Amino acid sequence: MVGERPGNGRKRKRRVRLLQPGRFFGPLVPTFGMYTVALVLGSCGVGDARELATTFSVSASIKPVWPHSSPLPSVVVDSAQPPRLAIYLDLSSPMSGFVPPPGEPAAGVVGGELRTVAQWIPDHLGRVYPGVPLQWHGVAESVETLPQYPVFRREIFTGTESRLSLAIEEVLMDLRTGRAQGGAIITDLVGTGELTGALDVARYLVPWLASAERREGDFHFGLIGVRGTYWGAFHRTRCPPADGRLGCWYSERMPGWKPRLQAPVGVPFYVLLFGHSAEALNEIAGAVQRDADSQEIEAVWELLTAAGNEQPRAEVAFEALPEGGEPGEQQYALWRDAGDGTYGCYTGDNVELWGTFARASRFGPTEASLAPGSGGMPSPFTLELDGERLVVRVDCDAVRQSVRQSDSAPALHLNIGGLMQPPARPRWDEWSTPDDNTAEHPGSTLQLRYFVEETRVEPTSYRVDLRILTDGPS
Repeated sequence: MVGERPGNGRKRKRRVRLLQPGRFFGPLVPTFGMYTVALVLGSCGVGDARELATTFSVSASIKPVWPHSSPLPSVVVDSAQPPRLAIYLDLSSPMSGFVPPPGEPAAGVVGGELRTVAQWIPDHLGRVYPGVPLQWHGVAESVETLPQYPVFRREIFTGTESRLSLAIEEVLMDLRTGRAQGGAIITDLVGTGELTGALDVARYLVPWLASAERREGDFHFGLIGVRGTYWGAFHRTRCPPADGRLGCWYSERMPGWKPRLQAPVGVPFYVLLFGHSAEALNEIAGAVQRDADSQEIEAVWELLTAAGNEQPRAEVAFEALPEGGEPGEQQYALWRDAGDGTYGCYTGDNVELWGTFARASRFGPTEASLAPGSGGMPSPFTLELDGERLVVRVDCDAVRQSVRQSDSAPALHLNIGGLMQPPARPRWDEWSTPDDNTAEHPGSTLQLRYFVEETRVEPTSYRVDLRILTDGPS
């Protein structure tokens, strides 16, 4: 049984809203997709294989529909050099606050969480991409090459700027030209640019993330957030080192060094992870999260290119009823041939097909329309959306006429809109702040929520091709 007819339970003649071919009803919501169902009625079969249609189910993969994007500037793939892995470390002076000052006992993790996570990243990159050489780089006013496994001392974090755009451009170019298999940028996302906060960093990623080249090349991007102990940074004149005193913190919205910390605080830093294969990045980040859990370090991960990577299936259950009938009521017009899977009508009585999308499909229909049939023949179908129920009305008299007029029955396309529910995601709101000029700021990152929203890649809609009333593949 598909469901109960709305109303007071009394039998009544069902009123069906007729839709013109190609016409949609209801407001279009950006996350609603277009789904195509092909209804094919074959010529009447002959023999004892015919049986009255009662209930049946159809299933098909849901496919993402991506927005149009401008092509990226062309590049030449460099196949002469073996691919490598690259890690970029933000060397701007505020990053020094993640390294304990001399004589300051580490709170929880010896040497600080930044150094610990920076040791895990190359280990897991090398395990997932075995045999690929790894190179460290530093980024501040420019990009420079660092020794393998740099020593994490405060003295290396002296940059007066944080040109993260330079590191992003280099990583993306290496991925696009084949010079790199994967890479990571370790940073607090306080970048130097035209915009303040993490949002400035996002704008260098968005064109590549939205491109068909990235999708077709199976490149992916994700964000690891780590809450690390922060002892404050020193500045030669504005926050000079002082025995027994912690450093200061830096405001990007109102540039300047803020008062000294009275005690170490938890401040986020991030690992921007790039590479081939969603599975590879999930494996790397999953290993980092397990390591963090073992050390009681707070860490979260999101693969921001995950949407559209999976292909769930739509499951729709149909029940055939007489027009105006109730669930479970037998109809006597529409038949199915169990031998060849064709359908036809014994009589000219109308039939309704009630379709319900399974909750496991993670979406429900929201819009519907009928497209023209083949050969210019009039459609023997009309369509109504009753809540989340799809109601297809079959005009059996028209079906029988069309079969007599043609050697093959018309194939019609039924467009169904549906809402695809996104998978569970981390709550980045707790890591984000709209203002970095308050005493509460150090525990969060300026505009991180907008960074995530801008770099999270999502289709504009989804589509599923279903074939009902036929045994053909979906």
